[in-house]
Amino acid sequence: MEKGVVRMEVREIMNRNIYKIQLSEPIITAAKIMDEKDVGIIPVFDKERLAGLITDRDLVIRGVTSDLDLANDPVRDIMSPAVVSISEESSVQEAAELMERKQIRRLLVRDKDDKVCGIVSLSDIARHMSKKLSGEILQEVTQPSVP
Repeated sequence: MEKGVVRMEVREIMNRNIYKIQLSEPIITAAKIMDEKDVGIIPVFDKERLAGLITDRDLVIRGVTSDLDLANDPVRDIMSPAVVSISEESSVQEAAELMERKQIRRLLVRDKDDKVCGIVSLSDIARHMSKKLSGEILQEVTQPSVP
């Protein structure tokens, strides 16, 4: 374990307030939820099954800059289908390492029944780790991918 890291589980630091959206809902609905709830990521579901997620970046890059009708076209048209998640029982260190490897800033958290139960962000982790280590992770996460 890295120096300065307290052994904590993801469940201890994750945000349990999850706002969900269905595949067929209009893109504008996702934007309104993000604005009203001050969130940058929303899990997308096909009924009860996790189908992907939509981020504020997806809204801008795939939504605003395309020819989509934001009021009528569904979130499925701009969502990210690849979801990276972690168990709520995993350590904060494991979450940080996964974010670093995948170069992402947020992870969906799953419970023992494999249901989405929270979101953990880089800022959540930073509050619970030494400044040096969280800075190193931030640097790695923000580096462009090299193919």
